[in-house]
Amino acid sequence: MNKKPPYYITSALPHLNLKDQKILLRADLNVPLKNGIILNDFRLKAIQPTLNLLLKKEAHILLVTHIGQPEKRDQNLSTKHLLLWFKEHNYTISFAATLADAKKLLDKNNSIVLLENIRFWSEEKNNDITFATELKNLTDFYVMDAFGVAHRDDMSVSLLPTLYKPEKRTIGLLVEKELSELNSLLISPQQPFLLMFGGAKLKTKLPLINHLLDKIDACALLPALSYTFQKALGFSLGNSLIEENFISEAQKTLKEAQTHNKKILLPSDYLVGSDWNKDLHYCAADQIKAHEMGLSIGPKTVKKYLPFMINAQTIFINGLPGDLKYPDTLKETKNLFDIFCKTSGKKIAAGGDTVAAIQEFKLDHCFDFLSTGGGATLTYLSGLELPGLLPFIS
Repeated sequence: MNKKPPYYITSALPHLNLKDQKILLRADLNVPLKNGIILNDFRLKAIQPTLNLLLKKEAHILLVTHIGQPEKRDQNLSTKHLLLWFKEHNYTISFAATLADAKKLLDKNNSIVLLENIRFWSEEKNNDITFATELKNLTDFYVMDAFGVAHRDDMSVSLLPTLYKPEKRTIGLLVEKELSELNSLLISPQQPFLLMFGGAKLKTKLPLINHLLDKIDACALLPALSYTFQKALGFSLGNSLIEENFISEAQKTLKEAQTHNKKILLPSDYLVGSDWNKDLHYCAADQIKAHEMGLSIGPKTVKKYLPFMINAQTIFINGLPGDLKYPDTLKETKNLFDIFCKTSGKKIAAGGDTVAAIQEFKLDHCFDFLSTGGGATLTYLSGLELPGLLPFIS
């Protein structure tokens, strides 16, 4: 059986009778927190269609999620911090610190029971079958709506659903929407197709570029990805973030693109500085001094990319030039993102920082879809299997 994307899976939820059924809903509510305050509720809003449908069907929900990457129980990462948001949005919700608490609350027919951060249990990352069985025994049905962790081989993501009979497990409305939108990039995307790609971690980014190379017309590279590619072309980029181990791989990708007559666009200029908030100025990509580092794109790069964006009928962007913590690095990023509102093609964005910037710039309305996935989206578009969705492929 071919288990690589694209996946053609739909949710069975609209057609099921779930009255008084106990549903384990695996969600990805990994929201940014500061002193217990939610900084961005994008992922909470994204789960509402599934949550509302289950409540309309009079199901009882055990809501399971993680926050952060705790190595031990850390109250700063407790799911307790989500309770106020749910109450402010008129949900009746209870909190369960343990599985025993969850059982008691579900037995009392509470509409939503929010379990403590699933990663507080070491069994989550160890794929512990005993713990998975205990969790499974609390509910009648499993719903996978945590697209953001679908690339993880974690207990509650890939093992737990296999313990339910096939007719007792399905994906949620969010995962169905994610697959539908991302499949439009993998299957006959409208041309010209422009890939706009930045960020670090070439290990996860290069496979996507290589996989989509035959489908795109051009790839416009953004920091920090662009630094390694320009280093591969012989540029001197000072202290910019360059992944030396991937220079040869970048050279191969550039050669492959040239062979297939695909354009790899590189920045003409950068915002540089000696630090993120020190001595900031624009300079040509090949004029970065030894003590400086690239921080974001410059105005000439925006001008260079503009006609490709306007001409594109499909654009996928991942990777934020600049840093949200340093607003002075985002001036030309904002100018670049403003162009999306002037384009007529389909526009999809992914990645936590990228989506957060789009929302901060109040440009949500300019995009057809904002993915809740970062690593999961990149993995899927790279043509690699998602362990969290394999149990749902018939």
